[in-house]
Amino acid sequence: MFCVHSGECGGCQSIEQPYSDQLVAKQAYVVSALQVLGLPPENIFPVLPSESSVYYRNKMEFAFARKPTGELYLGLKRRGVFWDVIPLSHCYLQDPVTPYLLQFTSDYLCPSGLPAWDYRKREGVFRYLMVRQSKTTGHFLISLVVSEAQNMSFFEGYAAALVAKFPQVKSIVLTLQPTSSDTAFSTDMRVLVGEPILEEQLGALKFSISPTAFFQTNTRQAAVLYNEIVKSLNPEPEDVVMDLYCGTGTIGLYVAPYVSAVIGVEENPASIENAIQNARANGIANITFEVENVRRFLKFSKLQATKMIVDPPRDGLIPKVVRRVIERKPKTLVYVSCNLSTFIRDAKILTESGFEICGVQPVDMFPNTGHIEVVAQLRYSGVL
Repeated sequence: MFCVHSGECGGCQSIEQPYSDQLVAKQAYVVSALQVLGLPPENIFPVLPSESSVYYRNKMEFAFARKPTGELYLGLKRRGVFWDVIPLSHCYLQDPVTPYLLQFTSDYLCPSGLPAWDYRKREGVFRYLMVRQSKTTGHFLISLVVSEAQNMSFFEGYAAALVAKFPQVKSIVLTLQPTSSDTAFSTDMRVLVGEPILEEQLGALKFSISPTAFFQTNTRQAAVLYNEIVKSLNPEPEDVVMDLYCGTGTIGLYVAPYVSAVIGVEENPASIENAIQNARANGIANITFEVENVRRFLKFSKLQATKMIVDPPRDGLIPKVVRRVIERKPKTLVYVSCNLSTFIRDAKILTESGFEICGVQPVDMFPNTGHIEVVAQLRYSGVL
């Protein structure tokens, strides 16, 4: 597949490679990387492919910039260069309507004369446009990220014009991010249009997603991933399961019908609020949620579990969390990772402390990139 931005954009690294070849390369990478753990080849299963290799992402963040001639535009960062933004004429990652949303936004905002964020000087006004889309309904949630909002009527006019042009846009929020950090995340939001929620469905479950909540970016493949998590957990009716780094509760809600109880732990209050709403909306009563840092929860909570699921950020588990997991000795630990290097680091400590890796299932959540997700099943034997 040919992309006009291939070779310079940081969004995709292998889009011109046939998808079947990408899967072969990812399988070889996983097998090679996991050799250090001494796993038998038969314990590393074939990569599960994505249903679609294009237009699969439900969320993307696009950066603002201005051309030397003054035109405002939106795009993605140049590969390996954090301060340079490439204008996008097309993108194979998100829905085909997305570039039109970007063009309309930059055209509307440009006459304001407000500066785009300068990523080296760390100053400016227009920072990011976060575009979220429900793959279930096709609706969009837009977050316009700015460093200041002195003229709210201007932004309200933009929101009204965007919805009039694109009726599939149902929610628009203005996100204030005045810090020097290069991030689109902030909890300081003003609703401009609609309700700041998207509705999504995975299997039989429905989910409400807020602008700041974590949700797997490949919706259809997320159902494949969660089915593998359930299979690796090998749930039994009497099990009590801890779902650590639970986000909006998607994994725990998937697991809940198979076990006695689920305890979800997440430090992002917005995500837990979504999780509670999701549990109620799906009529699932045997799941509870704790707004807490995972390390502190494992140290101080008296709640017990027979099995655990961890789905940490790319940095993996901090050493104290690994130690607390080992102390609790769950008979089955399912480790979900989007970063093989940190998984291998943590798995080494776990296997040196009585856990055995029984199988690793790679799942391709990110076609046309070098990223791969893995679901690892570890069992506690107590034998060192």
